[in-house]
Amino acid sequence: MHRLLILLLLVVLVGCGAPRFDGSSQKAAEASIEAMSAGMSEEESQQLAASVVTILFTENLARAFSGQKPTDAEIYASLDGLTAAEIIAKAEQIRAHANQHHPGAATE
Repeated sequence: MHRLLILLLLVVLVGCGAPRFDGSSQKAAEASIEAMSAGMSEEESQQLAASVVTILFTENLARAFSGQKPTDAEIYASLDGLTAAEIIAKAEQIRAHANQHHPGAATE
């Protein structure tokens, strides 16, 4: 039990220190992605970038077709405050949902 508590504490501490996405503006969003990508392999960095695109496309598709002109904060709201791991996990959920409802659809 003691080891489990230590492990949970480490996970929380590591998660708290991870860079988080700042969706307040396009410049802040770009800086966030750069900070999150620092220290990642090229493959991990590409996975993060693809995940950001997946989420932004999915979350803003209806807005694009309605002719609305959202602010940067509105565009990036679905990513704001998330870590790289959370962004990748969210994109994987979106892809899994899409594949479940549209078998054979592209995964990336």
